[in-house]
Amino acid sequence: MGKLEVTVCAARNLHNMQHFGVPDPFCRLISGDKQYKTKVVKDSLSPEWNETFRFQVADEMGSQIRFEIWNKCTYDDDLMGIYTLSVGGLTRGIVRDEWYVLDKSKTQADIHIRILALDFGFSVKADEQWMVTTDINRDPVKRAIEDGTWRPGKKTPPPPSGPPQQQQQQYVQSPQVQQPQQQPIQYAQAPPPSQQAQYASQPPLSQQQPQVVYVQAPLVQQPQQQLQSQYVQAAYPQPQMQQPQYVQTTYPQQPYAPPQVPYQVQYPQAPLPPQQCAQPFFPQQQPQGYYAPAPGYRY
Repeated sequence: MGKLEVTVCAARNLHNMQHFGVPDPFCRLISGDKQYKTKVVKDSLSPEWNETFRFQVADEMGSQIRFEIWNKCTYDDDLMGIYTLSVGGLTRGIVRDEWYVLDKSKTQADIHIRILALDFGFSVKADEQWMVTTDINRDPVKRAIEDGTWRPGKKTPPPPSGPPQQQQQQYVQSPQVQQPQQQPIQYAQAPPPSQQAQYASQPPLSQQQPQVVYVQAPLVQQPQQQLQSQYVQAAYPQPQMQQPQYVQTTYPQQPYAPPQVPYQVQYPQAPLPPQQCAQPFFPQQQPQGYYAPAPGYRY
């Protein structure tokens, strides 16, 4: 039997199912035959409970805890959301702190749950030893987050709790290096000039220098040979096509005569003999008690 601690922290974005007023939510925990219930928060859609419950887990990998949020009513309570949490996959001694989306909620409400496996689960890694605790209310991770010394997803553990000790910085005085004294710079005085340099003046140019005149030679134009290609067009006699001549025939015009209808000969019709003349039909009266024989009957 494993020991498990569960803290129902809060919920948010709950659906208002009432026509008047605001609902009064509470949470119900169910695991096997054991049930717990939080307090009722009046008139709130984002209630906060922060209540811790303890369970004895028989199946460490297959056990589940059902969280149900209800609205407290006078006669029948109204269901506002459900979430089922699996116990498998926990690390021994480390608190799992997460928000979970509720099922059967019209507003996608969330529930905040913190869960701790005390004596079962996966073994702790070397870099997670500082996160191990035996009480869910004394979580070092939560304390580090509240202090601002660590945030989730960071690989390095936070510094130990308590005010940090300030180390005094010691400054080592370096030995002084004696620099040689700079001697003043002495400038040597130049001797006074004994004789001044005399420059001989050039005699004036009395005669003008002859100027060089360049004569431009005339350009010799070379005759350009123009090659003209002459094409001789041979004259071939072209045969002349004779156009056909059509002779128009004339027919004599005849006067229009209407078509003649052939003459029909009418013969006088001979009178029919008296035997072939139609005679009136008079039905014969049969005596009473006489029946006409059936057709095909032979006497």
